[in-house]
Formats: sequence, structure tokens, C-alpha cells
Amino acid sequence: MNSPHRQDLRTRKRSGARKYSLQIMTLLLFAAFGLFLAACSGGGTPPAKDSGSTGGGTPPPTTPPSTPPTYTLSLSIDKLSILANNTDSATATATLLDNLNVPLKDATITFATTGGQINASSVTTDTNGVAAIIVKSGPIKTNQTINISASATYAQAQTTQISITGTTLTLSTDKTNIETGTTSTLTATLKDVANIAISSTTVNFVITSGSGFITLSADNGATDTSGQISITISAINAGTAVVQAAALGAVASQTYIIAAPATAFGITTPSEDPKSLSTNTALPIITTAPGVTTVEYFTSIGFWNNGENNYEAPVAVNGTATANLTSTTAGTTNVIVRDKANPTTKTDSIQINISAPPAESASLALQASSTVVAPSTGPSKNTVTLEALVRSANGAVVGNAPVQFSIINSTGGGENILPIIVNTNDFGKAATTFYSGTSSDSDGITVRAKVNGITYLGNPIQDDINIIIGGTPGSVTLGCATEITVVNTTTYSYPFTVQVDDANGNPVKNATVTLNIWPTHYRIGYWNKLVQVIQPPPSWLNPVNDYDIPNEDVNKNLRLDNAEDIGPIGSGDRCPIPVDATPDGKLTPPNSSAGSVPPTVNTLDDGTATFNLTYLKSYSGWIKIHLTASVLVYGTETSSSYDMWLTKEESETHLGASPFGYFSDSPPSANAGTDQSVVTGTTVQLTNLSSDPDYDTLDYDWTILGQPAGSTATLSDTTAYSPSFTADVAGSYVIQLITSDCIYSVADTVTITATAP
Repeated sequence: MNSPHRQDLRTRKRSGARKYSLQIMTLLLFAAFGLFLAACSGGGTPPAKDSGSTGGGTPPPTTPPSTPPTYTLSLSIDKLSILANNTDSATATATLLDNLNVPLKDATITFATTGGQINASSVTTDTNGVAAIIVKSGPIKTNQTINISASATYAQAQTTQISITGTTLTLSTDKTNIETGTTSTLTATLKDVANIAISSTTVNFVITSGSGFITLSADNGATDTSGQISITISAINAGTAVVQAAALGAVASQTYIIAAPATAFGITTPSEDPKSLSTNTALPIITTAPGVTTVEYFTSIGFWNNGENNYEAPVAVNGTATANLTSTTAGTTNVIVRDKANPTTKTDSIQINISAPPAESASLALQASSTVVAPSTGPSKNTVTLEALVRSANGAVVGNAPVQFSIINSTGGGENILPIIVNTNDFGKAATTFYSGTSSDSDGITVRAKVNGITYLGNPIQDDINIIIGGTPGSVTLGCATEITVVNTTTYSYPFTVQVDDANGNPVKNATVTLNIWPTHYRIGYWNKLVQVIQPPPSWLNPVNDYDIPNEDVNKNLRLDNAEDIGPIGSGDRCPIPVDATPDGKLTPPNSSAGSVPPTVNTLDDGTATFNLTYLKSYSGWIKIHLTASVLVYGTETSSSYDMWLTKEESETHLGASPFGYFSDSPPSANAGTDQSVVTGTTVQLTNLSSDPDYDTLDYDWTILGQPAGSTATLSDTTAYSPSFTADVAGSYVIQLITSDCIYSVADTVTITATAP
């Protein structure tokens, strides 16, 4: 008899069934004995029929009792507040007990809410008398406090509260100190919890104090796409007034100080707001400050008369204070002025946009909103926005620089640019519009932007960009290489190629492809080498698992939300998976386990772009990824995806176990019995003496490895515990038995020798 060998299988361990058979037989004997005693007891009241409950909890009465019982209902919630994003959630839990404080199973709990959103209006209690619902803010992003109520028959209803927060409303104004007869602009900005503007929402304005001092141009208005709405504040009489704005439960206030023209505190020069300023140029900031001794000046960029970013200016006899602002660097600053003695009541501000002067222009970068545009036909015109950014030699943006736009290789198909010359703004940018013609070749139309009349080191300051008219992407395809590169001892690199073709099957050049990668599943287990068992030959197997565990981050927000930390739960194709629902306080698997790809790639002349998927060796075999490539043209997205389990390079001889855990096991022993000698024509009953130290349920695989020439012998059942066969020809029959416990597989052989009678 051959000695056993180990062999890894492709699946997980499952618990044996035979070790429980004695326990089950014992329980059946006790049950039969109980029935015998009940039959022999005579008379009495028969036991009540089981209601169907499988343990735990008392079912509620099915018909109204003559005297209604009194049940106890409690209600709790696991959070005091949730965010107004319809993603964050809380769990409201109701528990129902009978008059003996025993949990009531299969009772209906009715839930209701005064706001937000709940996932169910009624829930049946479990064996612990518990019913739970999920509470979210709902699609309306309103800050509010809502009531969650729960009710049940024969119990007093309960209520709890939760706050919905996160929507913000902020107010900004061009000046807080205004003179009678003048105006100020008040702007309200409404944003959600993710700091994204909320549009088309009404903001209400009201004067909460000082209604005789100011008036409002409107009591309400809807926010624009930036989440903003502005109204005009008109100063009527001297005094203090407060304006309050409210929207979606968020509230903000702004205080105004109104003074007569001769006594108002504020910046009077410059009068423009915002104000443009060139670098290395002094700008006087004059503040009218009647009755004030010292005015404080503050800036975040540049410096004042004293070389610092804050300065105290004395008030002259004419009631004004002056400070000169100078900056060697470009940028935007909000200059603040205030009365040193009364800094909260007397203050004003102005925005200064600082840029380099045109003479310091040194470089220009041209960009287009799209490098592919549809042809224009008839009165319909398709356009691309062109934007030139001009900087100085030290990188400062250049303001008021004249930029000229031109077409270098016009096709005569009607393409043009309007306007053709634009001065840069305070942020160094000049924008214009390119109008497409009927078509272009594969290289596209060359557009040039140039700073007019200014050179740097004797060279023109310009940049070119190509725009293709036509070439609409019709399909995007992803493909991977056949070999993996070993970057280092811990990292693999897997080459991919993306192909972009147009609707006619021609390659699309210079298309920007956006890439995204996500780990959809993970596995637990380990790698191991298959040992030769006569058949099959040795080889490397996939990880010892045949099941997928989904990513716990269901909504892909990279945040551990309620009910997402669930652990590996499920069953394999062949072997059961132990249920492990113990929360570990983190999302599994981490987002980084999928590896990384560049955020975008640009296609070459043949419409292809190559990139590498880089990932850690420790995740090979244990992470399944979803790779997406998409291209956006004319506002429509075309995409392709690729799903795969991260794999290893073939020459790697060993990789560690799954970083998410694995289960250990002791291998079984295989024993195909002792060799036998029989006469031809005999039916041979094979002997199976295999065993398992863990008492696992075993699987068997019998194979005839060798038999005499001319023999047609076959096994009665290749997976039976003890099959048979007929020795039809004289000679030796070599039979192999592989015994498996779902993790390990070991083998043994037995030889049956048949002789003629």
C-alpha cells in the first residue's frame, strides 16, 4: 500500500456530519420516550399546538382576549443626528415585551416619522421582540429635528427624536458700514454637507432689527447654479440693522451700521470692488474714519508702509487714514480695515486682485475645453472654449496682457475664432470661442494664442493646440497583457491597453480616457502547491477557495456606514463558509487593495493608449477588481469595463495567505485496503479504511490507473465509499483512491491481481 500524499483542493473546509450522528440518535430516543410517557399518563389536558415559533419570544395572541393585555414598548435610536445627504443613516430600534417582560415574537410594529425618510412603515419583531428601521434625511436637504414614533397593539406608543444637519447658509456683503442714501450687496450662499451648491431653492430675507434704517430689494429669491442669491441693502437712516436669511432650516445673520455721509466709517478709495493691482506698484487705501483715532489695516498678500501685513494708520485732521499696499507676488487678498478701539462695530473690506504687468509676460499655456468637436452644418454651430494663461518669468499671473488667437492651417470649411484678441483678466486668463467648420484631417486644426507685441528673451510668447473636427468616439475597448512584471519584492505591474475608435471603426487620436478601479470582492484562504499523486501531475492551483465575498463598502463612499461592517458571510460552491459577522470597525477590503492606475491617458495616432495596473503581491488571488475606461465627447460618455481577480506572475513559487484570514485544518488519511489476489471473473469489493482526525465528512474519488490489455473493467461508482469491479482479464489492476476533506486531498493505491482459474 502506498504512503499518503497531501493535495490542496480548490474549496474551503466544511464541518463533518458524521460526528453529530450519535447526538441526533440520542435526541430521537428521548423524544420517543417522551411520547410514550404522554400516551401512558391518561386524561389531562393535551399540550397546546406549536404556533410555529422556532424558539425565543412569545407570539402575540391571534384573537382579542376578553381582558386586553398590557405590553411594554420601548424605542431607541443609535445616533443623535445624521447628515442631510440621504446617505448617512441611523437605526431606530423598537422592543416589545409582554406583561411578564418576555419578548414578543411576530408582532407588528408600526413606524412613522415627521420628516426625513424611513425604509419601512411596519416591521415584524424577531425572537428577541425587536424590530428596527433605517432613518435617512431623504432627498430634501433640510436641517430639521424629526420625531420617529413606534406603536403596537396593547402597548403605549413611543417617540424619539433625531436631528438632520449639514446644510449651510452663509452671508457675505461688500461692506458692513454704509452711508445713508447708498447701497450694499448682500449675497447668500446655500451648500449641502459635501460643500456642493444647492440651486433653485428659495432663500427668505427679513430685517430682524432696525427696520427703519434699511430696506431690502427683495424678501426672497431662488439660488442660482452657484447656490447664490443676492439682494440690495439700501441705507435710509443712521443706526444699526440686522438682516437674517433662512433656507432649508439653515439660518445666517448680517449686521449693518448705517451712518450719515459725514460720519460713516469705511473705505472710500479705491471705489471699485474688486480692484486690480499690478505687482511692485503701490495702491493707496483711504479710509474715512470720523471720530476714530487709529485705523488698523490687514492683508493676506503683500505689505503696508511698514513692510508688514498689518499696519496701524493714524487718522488725519480731515477724518481719513491712508495706507499703501504693495505686493511682489500675484494673488487675491481681502483687505480689512477697522477702528482699533471698536474693531467689531466699525470695519470694512475690499478685494484686491494682484497680477504682474503685461511687460513681464514670459510664458503662455493654451488649453481647450475639448480637442474633438462635432462639425457645424447649416445654422447650427458647435464650439470649443479656448483659454490662454499668461505668466511672468517667476510664475506670477499676468493681468491686462493682450492675447491674439489665430488659425494656422484653416481648411476653408468655415472654422473661425471670435473674438480674436482678448486681454487677460486679473488671474492671467484670456478666453475666446472656436467655431467648428465642416471637417478636418486626422491631425486637426492648429490654433495659436500669442501675447501681442511682447517677446521674452527675443522669442514670441505663444502656444499651439490641435482641434479635430469630427472623429466621434464610437467604442472603447480594454485589453490586458499576457505577462505580469515583477516591479520589486512586494509589487506587480500588469500592462493594459485601451483602444478608442470612431463610429466608422477608425482610430480616434488624442482622446482623453478616464480610468477608474474598484475592488468588488475579496477572498480568504491560502496558496499551496499540488503534490503529485500519480495522476494528475504537479501544478500551482488558484487560491484554496471557490466563493466571492462582496466589498463591504456598498455605496462606494469610502466611509464605514451603518450595516456595512458585516464580515465574510455566505456559502461556497462546494464547501460551507463559516459565518463571521463580527464587526471589526473597518471596511473590507480597503480601496487601495485594487491597486492603482493613472487617472487619465491620451490616445496616440492609432487610437490606443497604454498604462499599467500596479498592485501589491499580497493581494494576488484575494481581490477581484472592476476596471473602467471612459471617454466623454459632445457631452456623451462611452465606456468599457474589465473584471478580473488579481493574479500572480508564474515564476513566483510561493505567496502568503490571504490578508483577510484563512482557516486551518488537519489532513485526512487515505487507505484503499490491502492488495488482493482473485480469479478472473470475480467481482472485487474494494475496501475503504480512510479516516480524518477532525471527524470531517470525507469525499472519495476512485480511479483505475492500470489494467491488463483487453480488459474493459469499470468501477461501479467512482465516488462511492466502497465501489466494486469485475476482474475480467488475468493480470494486475491498480486502483487509486483520493480522499478529501475539502481542504486537503491525499491518495493511496491498491493492486488486485487476477489469475485464470
